[in-house]
Amino acid sequence: MGMNVDIGLRLEQVVQLMRKTIADGSTEEAVLDATNRRGRSIKCRVRTSPLQSGNGELRSVIVLMEET
Repeated sequence: MGMNVDIGLRLEQVVQLMRKTIADGSTEEAVLDATNRRGRSIKCRVRTSPLQSGNGELRSVIVLMEET
């Protein structure tokens, strides 16, 4: 069984975006299929952005999800 967040969004797709952000510091975005809490199919925009320290070193990744 694959991992999902509670809106039915497959984490493997989100992890791919996060890995690209970690690899090259880019901001990535994709619109993915998901299911809302009422069981309705939705489109979810996922954006990953690098979180850098004051000296430009990658510290973490910010993940933003919103229904489109």
